Amino acid sequence: MKLETERLILRKIQPEDKHAIFSYRGDPEVNYFLPSAARQLSDVEKFIAVCASEFNQPETWFQFVILLKATNTVIGDIGIHFLYEGSEQCELGYTLHKAHQGKGYASEALFTIVDELFTTFNKHRITALIDPENSENSASIKMAQRLGMQQEAHFRENYFFKGKWVDELVFAVLQREWKTKR
Repeated sequence: MKLETERLILRKIQPEDKHAIFSYRGDPEVNYFLPSAARQLSDVEKFIAVCASEFNQPETWFQFVILLKATNTVIGDIGIHFLYEGSEQCELGYTLHKAHQGKGYASEALFTIVDELFTTFNKHRITALIDPENSENSASIKMAQRLGMQQEAHFRENYFFKGKWVDELVFAVLQREWKTKR
């Protein structure tokens, strides 16, 4: 599957993307909020190997890479966790190279993917789970809000992350809300 925007190409992650992905997922500033940091290239190879090979398969993570159209350079990735069969729900996560943050690329890519999930694949609900503990993650909260997501829950000490129990915010947008927003 491949999607295009004015400035970006979104396509399925491939093994040959490993060096580009390691360039940002290996950066401690970028991978701080990721469940598992890429400390070496083999971590990225394992990550790519477990990504779903087909889009919209229940109980899998499908990973897009984000490429700049002008240079065909990988600048980030977006994961879509398709939940259980029949739920018509999925969760989004994204990672962007720090040199390309703050330029609207994540918004452009995520808006395109959310629209595709609602219009082409008829998803009912899309969520984002966000760690609110670090003020630096306020960018992800703002991103969720730009996507029309509303905060549905604040789970206290919901999961053990990097040696401590941390809270988790749940944001979501429904298909009917997205259609109204468009």
